[in-house]
Amino acid sequence: MRSWYVPASEFELNDFLRLMKGRAWVDYTALKGKSIDQKTTMAESAKPEKIEKKEVPENITAKLTQFRKWMKHKRYSESTVKT
Repeated sequence: MRSWYVPASEFELNDFLRLMKGRAWVDYTALKGKSIDQKTTMAESAKPEKIEKKEVPENITAKLTQFRKWMKHKRYSESTVKT
């Protein structure tokens, strides 16, 4: 009987099953629940921290305003100017 070891952090059930299709029979009943739980845990831990908003200095605000005017003069779209 052959077996493989794949670290849980690198394991993707759908990719694994696709690769094994036609080559080996895989009993994944025990893996199904763990894979879904891992993804949920990883998604929860990847939440960004709250960022504190700071006031923009007046000289930078003036430069941004000047740059927006330049973009409008060059006929950039409103959506581009807003970003």
